[in-house]
Amino acid sequence: MRQRSASSTKRNFWSHLTLCGIIVLGAVVCLTGPRNAYSFVLLPPPPSQGMPLSIDLPTETFNSLGRGVTSFSLLAEGAASAWNDIGVGLSPDHAFFTKSTPRQRDPCAGIDGINTVTFSKTNCGLGWGDVLGITIRRWFEGNNVFEADVLFNDTAQWDAYSGPIQLFVTIGQVDDFTRTALHEFGHALGLGHPPGAPGQSAPAIMKSKSTDVDSLQPDDRDGAHAILYVRPTRDFRIDVTPESQTIRPGSTAEFVLSATATLQPGIQAIDLLSLTGTCPPNATCAFDSLELTNATPVTYKVTTTAATPIGQYPQRIVGIGGGVTRLTTAALTISAEVEEALARVFVTVEDDQGEPIPQARIRVKHQVTKEKIKGVSDENGEYVSPLINPADYKVICKQAGFAKVKEVITLAAGDEQTVNCILDPLAEEE
Repeated sequence: MRQRSASSTKRNFWSHLTLCGIIVLGAVVCLTGPRNAYSFVLLPPPPSQGMPLSIDLPTETFNSLGRGVTSFSLLAEGAASAWNDIGVGLSPDHAFFTKSTPRQRDPCAGIDGINTVTFSKTNCGLGWGDVLGITIRRWFEGNNVFEADVLFNDTAQWDAYSGPIQLFVTIGQVDDFTRTALHEFGHALGLGHPPGAPGQSAPAIMKSKSTDVDSLQPDDRDGAHAILYVRPTRDFRIDVTPESQTIRPGSTAEFVLSATATLQPGIQAIDLLSLTGTCPPNATCAFDSLELTNATPVTYKVTTTAATPIGQYPQRIVGIGGGVTRLTTAALTISAEVEEALARVFVTVEDDQGEPIPQARIRVKHQVTKEKIKGVSDENGEYVSPLINPADYKVICKQAGFAKVKEVITLAAGDEQTVNCILDPLAEEE
């Protein structure tokens, strides 16, 4: 957590800040007092797959006080890149922070597998006071952090500049977003506030009390390199489509899970799937298979009854494979006010001789949001999509050795359209 110091004074229009960190299921205290030098402090290590950030910050550009034309989204990306430049872990990983597609979720609601970075009007329902930002870290497996969300005070006056913290007589304190983001991302990757140590003078962005330091220092680098983190040589992720559904009591929601190897292709199957969210009361939740592979998706169904109460029920799905544990989350809402307005796509895949092509990769891509539904054709060359919202979609069929086929379709409410993909063999090179 970053906080304005109560003892800040106007001195040539500059002031200093106090930096603090909030750790959920753990604690980091806010240190005040003289600006001593510190050595780094390690928190429980981050997840072994690195940390994809869902940066949900304004992309509109502005003329900053000291960092040119920029945006808050770009400033956050730059802060994450600064940590990547020095590397994280015992064998420094220079791609620890990555950028994922922003997904609007409530970071204060609990574990959802998404590392949200956003502005917030409140400090998880509380007033901000002098707090500028918080990092919420959550434990999932053993003592490893599974998720870290970063909230910035939306009521503060933000800008971007180098040097001392700026405090103007006319408008008050203007806070530097970059150094705040650097500090909070340091908490996210596993660094705490260094304790006071008389006689030390080394600067650090992770100090609990701000100085004129506006970039990562050797002490920050040494701390990042001491974190007990090693990226695995093989890994996977689980995607869920759609990411959210709203259904009536007495109906069924279907979510399609697909797995993708994100590093070396060593994990062929995820040998366990389990539900860690809340299955709605008077409902059943089940997978059609407990083995998810890179080629074969799994369907997860939530079947409600008339007695299922309305409400929100986040579904957290865990996959374990090759000693690696990963999570994905789908938002499920039960509501009495749902229009019967969904549609479905049937896809057949054949070669130019009319023979079915099994295991062809199917993508149904929303033309506006670009969200993709992924699947594969069965032994009969057929694929059925989950229920989806009416919209324009691009259906893509591809298989190794064949030319890819694309077709754009328009789905209206209640539609069940069939797309026939005829794949022509690629010409052999002479």
